[in-house]
Amino acid sequence: MVKHISGWIIEGVVASGKTTFIKELQQILTNRHPARTKVYISEHYTERVLENEKAKHSLTAQATIGLASNIVEELEGIASWKSKSKFCHNQDNAVIDSTLERFLGSHHANLKTMNLWYPNSQDESKIRDIYNRLEILGFSVVILKLPDSLISQAVASTKLYRNTAWSQYLKTIGNDEEVGYYYLNWQNKLLEFYNTLSEHIEIKIMMIDSIHIKNQYSELAASLVK
Repeated sequence: MVKHISGWIIEGVVASGKTTFIKELQQILTNRHPARTKVYISEHYTERVLENEKAKHSLTAQATIGLASNIVEELEGIASWKSKSKFCHNQDNAVIDSTLERFLGSHHANLKTMNLWYPNSQDESKIRDIYNRLEILGFSVVILKLPDSLISQAVASTKLYRNTAWSQYLKTIGNDEEVGYYYLNWQNKLLEFYNTLSEHIEIKIMMIDSIHIKNQYSELAASLVK
């Protein structure tokens, strides 16, 4: 089967370096395949578009599943341009390089830690279908995983370069130790979610053993691009 998209879903806990990783990935794609069409959907539209509902604790699993399904429909539409073209079997410059920053796994981890994730069996079936569709398009999941022992330090370091609203938010969770425990639990929920989907889409877990080391992210990103 010809996969019209070369795509990645980038997931990871706060401070795992998703922004740095995606920046390096985009640079490598530009250098290696400058003529290819590129699609990047940031966390603003895969996750944060539902931020108001999350803040009010009114966000539901069903709403996140609906958003994810809509995103996949858009990607399927883009892929159809190639599938109906004279170069539908071309795997060179006609490939569509696509990146999604965060996806349903992040929503699951968010709502699970807030005790708001209540999907039913029909919802679970929809989730599997979403990831099956993504796999058919040509996507895999990339999870940036921090060692348990590094999470507290990594999250605390974000207060040095993020805005004051972020620091205030972390205070609502607790002190550095409590924040570290919160995000360790978050990461575990993310991994548990994708463990249930390993039969439906390829999942790659990339260990981040030191934070803010650009070369490590560059090497990991380069390993994805063929």
